[in-house]
Amino acid sequence: GAPASAWSAQAQQNPLTFELSADGETLAYCGSGTSDHGLYAGRRGAPTRILSAGANYCNGAWLDPKSPRVAWIEQSTAVSGPKTLLRLVGLDGAPLAGDAQVTANGLWGAKFWDGQVLTLVTQGDDVGPLFATRPEEGLRTQLSSVELRHPFELGLGGRVIAASGRSLALVEAATGATTQPFTFPWETPCVPRASAPESNCYLLPANPVFSADAQWVAFEGRGDAALTSDTEGDMLLLDLSTGALRRVTNDAVRDEQPRFTADGHWLYWIRG
Repeated sequence: GAPASAWSAQAQQNPLTFELSADGETLAYCGSGTSDHGLYAGRRGAPTRILSAGANYCNGAWLDPKSPRVAWIEQSTAVSGPKTLLRLVGLDGAPLAGDAQVTANGLWGAKFWDGQVLTLVTQGDDVGPLFATRPEEGLRTQLSSVELRHPFELGLGGRVIAASGRSLALVEAATGATTQPFTFPWETPCVPRASAPESNCYLLPANPVFSADAQWVAFEGRGDAALTSDTEGDMLLLDLSTGALRRVTNDAVRDEQPRFTADGHWLYWIRG
């Protein structure tokens, strides 16, 4: 159908990694242009405008659902020093308390929860433990006892789910309690590579998402390219209350990036 509305972009600037507010009125995204890279935001019916820009890169933007502010990750192009900064600005572009105080070699994701910002802290890749940060105080507390893979999903009550090796891991943001209750063996006969024993043929989860009531998780499952010749992605559903696993697709076509509808009755994803 026809688009309900559109946001205009700055000249010579390519919008990436969109974040839309729940009411559909505010959009934040990273943009890259010929001379600057940074965070952009717009309101419905109004042109976008730059909030921050410079030689460094914007690597993800997230809106706070409870206040008019944006968290974004600034990736440094410097040879030495911290590679990433956690930035915190208002929708007017003004830096807020705690802006750029938290640094690390790698930061991935930024979900607002209970006045804190949840991120993965890594050594430069996209795998690391989950931390809760209070930017205004410059405090960062490790929550998970295991390393999670970006992206992670935040559900009701501060429940976080993410892939962790061969498992899906659940982290309670309120307590930091971490469990890995779901490890998935390969469901069909596995054809391992010559260097890998068949016992290593596992279904590797990726990109898990909660249903609205946080009772179901949809995720991609695929073979490990280092262990098996079967690496296409299939779509799977996991019932968190029973642990029952349902394979939605099982073929050679790539299925990825699942999303539930708001009422939880439908699941959609990118196929092909």
